[in-house]
Amino acid sequence: MSQHPHQNDSASSRTADRSQHDKSYHKSVVLVGLMGAGKTSLGSKLARHMGRPFIDSDTEIERVTNVRIRDIFELGGESHFREIEARTIETILDGPPVILSTGGGAFCQPGVRDLIKQKALSVWLDAPPEILLARIGNTASRPLLHGDNPLKILKSLAEDRNPHYAKADLTLKTDAIGLSHSVTKLAALVTAAIQQSESIDETE
Repeated sequence: MSQHPHQNDSASSRTADRSQHDKSYHKSVVLVGLMGAGKTSLGSKLARHMGRPFIDSDTEIERVTNVRIRDIFELGGESHFREIEARTIETILDGPPVILSTGGGAFCQPGVRDLIKQKALSVWLDAPPEILLARIGNTASRPLLHGDNPLKILKSLAEDRNPHYAKADLTLKTDAIGLSHSVTKLAALVTAAIQQSESIDETE
């Protein structure tokens, strides 16, 4: 059965309206969580949905410093990396609204977390360590997972970091539905939060 042409026009109009509405939201959306949670994969798709640039903070750090993340860790240690990471995220959030994927430890730093909470909408992408490790695959490019038992390290990281991630504005569990379906739920979650935020602003 063919679809009435006006139905297609109406659907296209609704999609365009949502996209324009999302573009008008003045805050960045920041994705937080452990490595393998889908921050880059889902973030790039969400950026296309919202008509915004997508930035991965680790990629931006490597671009600005011209040094690979693992080399920064090896040369200066984690504390030096966290300083660079904090400055990079602050610079990004001081610019136009984007979809930002952050490194796994970023939101666990009180100063960075406060900055994100103040200037952006934060979303925790949550999944158990077993699924995260399966998604990561080769751990060679993951400095924190270097060792004999990456799963044990991931479980320890989850235990330490999940209480920090839980302070994000929104949470999306990505284990049961998989990454391919998670972007639809993520877009709906973010859009609902934007609408609620703007509704509150209008009543104040």
